Order: sequence, then structure tokens, then C-alpha cells
Amino acid sequence: MLACPADAVTCVRVTGQVGAGGALPVTFGQPFRPGDVPGGATLIGRDDRGAPVTLQLDARATHPDGSLRFAVISADLAHSPTTLAILPGQAPAIAVPAKPDFDLGVEITVFSRQVSVVKFGDRKGTTPGVPFRVGQTITLAIGDERFSLVVGPTMSGGDMAPFMRIAQAFVAVINGQSTRYGARWNGANDGYEKLWVTTIRRGETFVVSADHDGPGRVSVLPYLAVEPPATWVAALPPKTAGAVWLAGPVADEQAIVVPFTSPVTGQVHPQLSARLHVRRYGQSKAVRADVILENGWATEPDPRNFTYDIAIRRNGVVAYHHEDVSHTHRARWHKVVWSDGFSEPEIAQHIPYLLQSGAVPHFDPTLVIPAAVVQRDVASFAKRDTGPLGTAQVMTYMPTAGGRPDIGLLPRWAVVALLTMDSGARAILFANADAGAGVPLHYRDKRTDLPISLDDHPTMVMGPGRARPRDAFPAVTIGDSPWTAQIAHHPSLSYLPYLLSGDLFYLEEVAFWANWVLASVDPVYRGGSAGLIFANEVRGQAWSLRTLGEAALILPDSHPMKGYFNSRLAANVAWYIKRYAGNADPAQGSVLGIIAKPDDPGVMAPWQQDFLFMAFGQLAQQGVPGAEEVLRWLGRFSVGRWAADADGFCHQMAPAYYIKIRERGGPILPTWRALFELNWPDVKVCPPAFPFGEPDSAGGYVANANAVLAIAADFDIAGAAMAYRRLQVEAPGMVRAFPTNPTFAIVPRGIRR
Repeated sequence: MLACPADAVTCVRVTGQVGAGGALPVTFGQPFRPGDVPGGATLIGRDDRGAPVTLQLDARATHPDGSLRFAVISADLAHSPTTLAILPGQAPAIAVPAKPDFDLGVEITVFSRQVSVVKFGDRKGTTPGVPFRVGQTITLAIGDERFSLVVGPTMSGGDMAPFMRIAQAFVAVINGQSTRYGARWNGANDGYEKLWVTTIRRGETFVVSADHDGPGRVSVLPYLAVEPPATWVAALPPKTAGAVWLAGPVADEQAIVVPFTSPVTGQVHPQLSARLHVRRYGQSKAVRADVILENGWATEPDPRNFTYDIAIRRNGVVAYHHEDVSHTHRARWHKVVWSDGFSEPEIAQHIPYLLQSGAVPHFDPTLVIPAAVVQRDVASFAKRDTGPLGTAQVMTYMPTAGGRPDIGLLPRWAVVALLTMDSGARAILFANADAGAGVPLHYRDKRTDLPISLDDHPTMVMGPGRARPRDAFPAVTIGDSPWTAQIAHHPSLSYLPYLLSGDLFYLEEVAFWANWVLASVDPVYRGGSAGLIFANEVRGQAWSLRTLGEAALILPDSHPMKGYFNSRLAANVAWYIKRYAGNADPAQGSVLGIIAKPDDPGVMAPWQQDFLFMAFGQLAQQGVPGAEEVLRWLGRFSVGRWAADADGFCHQMAPAYYIKIRERGGPILPTWRALFELNWPDVKVCPPAFPFGEPDSAGGYVANANAVLAIAADFDIAGAAMAYRRLQVEAPGMVRAFPTNPTFAIVPRGIRR
């Protein structure tokens, strides 16, 4: 682990390419503990040879006491590798060196292959269709090629699953036999029983027909016609100015929106645009350009998917080229290019200080993640699609239930990167964040150039519900996507990458995801522009508050949407205080701190409420007003059930999946003994071990409770520290598993294993 000098606030280790000018350019994000950097204070740098280093501190967000919460730090370093100590002090004034110029251009050639959709069966909603018969042969004729499939036992039936299996089987048949045609199955957004067929070569047309010797129905639908290639160019002339992101003696960065224009007609592309985040360093003369391609104007007519080839030119030379980019609607992707002689440096931040900052949960800083674990992760990840708009390791069908590596305050891969600072683990972290940019939830207002706002469109809908006409988004004409986003299972993808990098691209991702969380609740239930999130499953409430809190706390204080997200966060916290923590009405509240399952008020899911406790714990740790009050009320149950043995509730039963919480028609039970007897009337003696909850797993309900009890102990909630210590003894398999999966390996700040 990186060791910092005793007089440093924190430090980072930088490894990279020293340019011909004798300097290594670096920029990174740095969260700070409350009070460590008072308002108006400055910082200085010192390398591991004792030489002073000029630091550029772009302050971004502050704590409630006015001290610095987060900054973006830039430096030009003299050698590599370097441990850069960050210390309090007044840097001497220096002349700002001239920044280099940079000629940047992006060219895309947009085209369309023919795409036809084959639908198997005639199911309508929950009404079954006519099934295919076992042994029946279905033949698809595509152009002059024929592909046959014999219906197997699992493919016969009138509901969705058998038809879906036929579509999936044809993907393998067509892709395995043909060199002219390709097939895909999206498996989302009404695509379950459908097969998308296209040509491998461009410009070809074809006819699809189906033949089957028995019952069942096959439909062939036109989807996309051949469109000839058209070239569009987005050029950045020298000295073009944009919105300032970084400015100072070391580096400046500007964000410039450049439309794609046809060199033939001069027409501007109606949907696609380029965003160029250009960073120029003075001493090293390096230039870094983050080239972002967006297809996300919220209210422009006829939104759709596009396919194109792309070339990024740096000073007239192609620096990046990629063919067949399938750019889905409401999505974005990016590519970083450097000037000649430079590349992205490797950065390792000081792990204990990051954990102490409060910006992330307090994962166990003593946990040793074996190198073999990281190596396996890297080897497995190498097989994933990390190209433009690739899905990487992120679950594309987010409603998928069960243990998943992306569910938690942070995903497993993020915690591994945080606790190791391994370059391979960090690459996985950033690649998965890039994948999240492809999820179709990026709605940008062309008027403000920001995520579209509930203030301007209070009934807009990104999920269930119905918008008023002035708030409705245009219908997507061609919109198949591999993604199905869902509030109840959405991960935190870009928050930690922004904390570590300070890159504007990831900050914008944080804002887009938080805005989607708000707009995905039916406007009737969210209070229109109020953005209340209670009309979700309890776990959906948890992850919504986590995502909303990330944006509210880490957006720059000067950001035009800082107040937007903070006011919605405050409104939601106030709702929980009024409905639960401050509600003295026994008919509505619960003295045990229980939240009923929204769609079944007779039961509750302890693990889902644990997720909500974790989310409020992170908000309270970062000083969000009112969050601690809600946390303590939630702790009555999330902690109380682990410390109520003397009151008749065996803690071994605490990690139950669902429990009954009331007699039929009655109020929520007010005592631990009554609650226990309602659920386990035959248990007269507490069992010696956990009968459920996966106590040997790092991702089960016992592990969820480990995180809850650790957070609760930091707030001195009664019984939490005792229950936490006892759990380490009673669940040794969980403790042994944490080095492999540290997602819930949170420890109290005053306790070490």
C-alpha cells in the first residue's frame, strides 16, 4: 500500500511517459475529509526526491463547513514513477506558460444495412399464442440461403419462453452457417421472441420468408432499409473556445460542442453531435482530447439508432478509427486521444485517505485482495466487449434478480479497484463506466445543453407513466437496444471513476443517471417536478437515493444543476422523516422501524431495508441534513433484529428473505417477540447457526448485514458494535470470502478485524 509522508494531507503514485520536454502531465480527482482543506486554503506538491511540484487545484465541491470536499488536481512531473505528496502551503506565483495548439477533427460515415425482424409466435401479452409442435421443422429463407430448425421439447408452448428459445436457436444456426447474413437476439424491450436479420456486406437487399410444416406462426417485419453512406464532419479549429473545466498555471481544459455537418450540403446532423473536452498542459506541451459522440437530444424529432464508421484525426493524422459503430438512441461513448509522445498515466491514490474522506463507504483498509483474484478478473474481462458502446461487464437486463457483482453501494469491481489501486482493476472500473454511457437514459436538453430538467418538464417520463403533451419525448423510430434499465437493480457506474479521475465525462454520467432516477418514477407519484422516489420497491428507493446523493454531493458547487439535485435530495429526506422517522401515528409508523413491502403490506424484505439503511448511512456520513434522523429510525429494525435476543427475537433468523409483519388486517407488530412468534411459531430455542442468509458467502444477506452493522457502529446505534463483533465470529466463511468479493466488507472506523 502507498505510504504518504507524515506532513502530507495525502499522496498519489504516478507512472507514465515523460515527454520530450522533460515532463509527465497528470490530472486526477481527490476527495478530502471535512476540515482538511479550509475554504480558501492552497496546497503544494513535493515529489519523492524532495523537489517542489506546482499543483493546480481546481476546487469543485465543498463540505457543509465550507472546507474542500473535492478538487481536480493537475501537475507536470519531472520523472516517473513518482510519489506526489500533497501538502498544505502557499505555492509561489509562477508565470503561466503558453499552452500548445491542437487541430482535432472527427469524421463519421453514416449508413444503414437492411434489417428485417422475424417474430416467432402470436402471443399477446399474457395471452398464449399457438404453440409450435415438437419435431416440427421451421425454415427461414434469407435471400438465396435457407436455415432450418427442428422444434425441441423446450421450444413448444404458447408463452414467451418457448418462442424466445426458437429465436435464440436461430441466431446460432444463421451465424454458424452463413457468411453473408447475420442474426442477433436483443432479449429486451419487446425483443424476446424476435430475431433481427441483416447482411454482413453493406448495400445488399434481401427478402426473408418462413415455412413451417405445422401449427404456430412466424411473422416477418421490415425494420430498416438500406441507406447509402453519407459523410459528416465535426472539426475543431485552432483557438476555439468552450466552457471552462480546468484553468490555471499547469493545464486548461475546455468543453466544446461541435455539430456534425455535411461537407456536401452544409446541413447539421439532427441527432448526432461531438463533444470535445480538450486539455492543454503548459510545461509538457501535452494535449489530451476526450472525444465524445452523443445521440441524445431529448426533444429533437425522429430519434433513432445510427450506424457509422468513425475516424478521429489529430493534426491531420488518423489517431483512431473504428468501423460499424452501432450508436443506439439516448446513448453516448467516448475515446481519449493524446498528442504525440504522451499517453494516459497510471495513478494510484492513497487508499486509507480515500476511505477516511467519507466520499466512499469505509471498506476494510486492511483487507488483502490476492493478486490472483485481480488477475482472474482481468483475464475474464478481456473477453468482454469494450469497444464503442460495448456492454463490458454490466448486466444488460437489469431486472435480473439474484446475487450480482454490480449491486451494492459500489459494484464489486469498483471496490476491488478502490482497495488495490491495481492498474488492471482500475481499467475494469473505467471500462464498465464507459459501458454505462450506452444505456438509453441520456436525455440532453438542446436549449440548456444539460440533462433535461423536471423544472422545465415536470411530467416528463423516462419510465412508467404518462407525460403531458408539452413534456412528452418524441417517439423513437428505430430503437432496439441491448439494455433494459431498471431502478431496483441499477448499479453505481461512474461516481468512483469521477472521484479518481476528475474527468468531466464521468461527472456528466453521474448527472444523467441521477436525472433518470427522478424521471423514471410515474409523475403522479413523484409529485411532478418534486422528484420523490418512494413509489419504488424498497431496494429501488435505496439505489435511487444512492444515485441521487452521488450527484447532489459531488457536482461542482457552481454547476447549474447542483441546486436541482440537492433540492430533490432534501425533499426526499424530508418525505422519509414525515412518513417514518417523525411519524408518531401508530397506525402509519412502526416502533420497530419496519417498512412494509409496497405491493404486499403484510410482509417486508429485511435485506431490501438493509440496502436502504446503507444508502442513508452514506448520505449521513457526508453530512446530508436529516439523513441521520432517518438512519436511526431505520436502525430500529436493521440493527435491532440483530440485538433483540433478550426480547424474544433470535438474531440467527435476522437474515431472513421475507417476514410477516402483521396479523391479517392489523397494524405492524410492535414487539420483537410477537414478530418472531408470527414467523417462527415452532422455534422455541434459538438455533446455533444461521439457517439461511448464505453465511459463508460474501454476497448473501448475512454479508449485507455486515455492512449495515459496521455503518451503524460508526453512528453509535445501540447494539451495533456488539452485533458486528459477534457476526465476525459467527460467520467465519463470510469473513474468509471477503478478499474475493469485498462488496459488503465495510468496517466501523474504530474497529478492525
